[in-house]
Amino acid sequence: MENPQCQSFIPSYICTTTDVLIGSDSKRQKLAYTGVLPIGKSSIEAVILSGYYVDKTKHAETLFKEEATVFLSRPRRFGKSLFVSTLEEIAKGNKELFQDCYIYNSGYDWKKYSVIRMDFSKMDKNNSEVLKESILNELYTISNSYEIEMEKPNKKTLPNTYLKDLINKLISKFTELKKTDESYEPKVVVLVDEYDAPFINQLDPEIKEKNRLIVREFLTVIKSLSGDNKIKLEFVTGVSSYCFRDTYSGPNNLNDITLSPDYTTVAGYTEEDLLNKDSVYYKRISQLAEKRNISSDVLVGEMRSMYNGYKFHPEDDTISVYNPLSTLMFLQRGELNNYWINTGTLTFLVKKVSKSNIKDFSKPISVTRYALTEPDEDDLTANGAMFQGGYLTIDKYENALDEGKLRQMDDPILLKFPKIHLVNMLLVEVE
Repeated sequence: MENPQCQSFIPSYICTTTDVLIGSDSKRQKLAYTGVLPIGKSSIEAVILSGYYVDKTKHAETLFKEEATVFLSRPRRFGKSLFVSTLEEIAKGNKELFQDCYIYNSGYDWKKYSVIRMDFSKMDKNNSEVLKESILNELYTISNSYEIEMEKPNKKTLPNTYLKDLINKLISKFTELKKTDESYEPKVVVLVDEYDAPFINQLDPEIKEKNRLIVREFLTVIKSLSGDNKIKLEFVTGVSSYCFRDTYSGPNNLNDITLSPDYTTVAGYTEEDLLNKDSVYYKRISQLAEKRNISSDVLVGEMRSMYNGYKFHPEDDTISVYNPLSTLMFLQRGELNNYWINTGTLTFLVKKVSKSNIKDFSKPISVTRYALTEPDEDDLTANGAMFQGGYLTIDKYENALDEGKLRQMDDPILLKFPKIHLVNMLLVEVE
């Protein structure tokens, strides 16, 4: 089958080709698109080469330009790690990977930054000493990747001191590189994925607290270096933000963009992403509909009723998003199923709901914005836990806004279950 050439970028555009010359320069290499749905993939390179990438680079560019220090919470398996990978490749100056994305022609300067990327979901959560060793070993690996001489860590090595030393050496190296190549910038990009993985599902309270303090101290070092203008971007993801909400100490420098109206679509798929008739997603939908002998509209309606409905801001015009994992699984198998929920349930969520007195799951639930991101796990309500876990989503403000007035941070918000099957599955977990 002949493949059309990719068009220039439009918002949420998804390339439909399998082997296409991208960009305007005929000397550029071809990217061979696999056409395989990127289920379980969190590498931006792998997802782009699948041909199924939904462009989030406008959000990424904003973060770099603002030299942001931010935290983003989204439910598990919702695209956080993929966005972290996107930030990493942009920081490294890998411009050609993004030839069909917004950022390629946006005027972004494509400076190269050293990157410290930590994925806490891959570290041991059952032994605090092993967790420390994992952090040190990862930092040592990063130093080797930049050919920086660091003493191999041992049991007496302190992670915080080691981290400071590494960052200072990275800055020194990039300062030297900048003398011969202006694209290098002597600042560090710090990406921390699933920061709460070592403690959020830890059942042993003693280990849980030790792990929390280890991660907290790690982030506190980054905070101190941000104040010294050494950090270009700090981006932290997780499910809950309570670890760094201490007003007086700790990593309280992070701006929580979880409920920011500017980042409601930073993860997940919008209808425009899926139903753009030039996209590979729509082509897949059409093929499934034809196979089932129904119209595309009917199939989209089924998909929408099952997987759409997640909102991360209460304004009426907030765009809802589809659960990305469930959507990809549906497009692969062509069957409606509870794909996302079958991948596991957060322990802390089940614990909260089982202790609550929630009886009626059919009515909207009124909460404050603050209740969705409580600073202390013990104070986190079942409603907040269900929102963070992806079982509840924002519906709207509870009260209409009086003419001539502005919204307040404590205006009550209504939550709802995005889909009824989530209620049923959660009740099974709690019982």
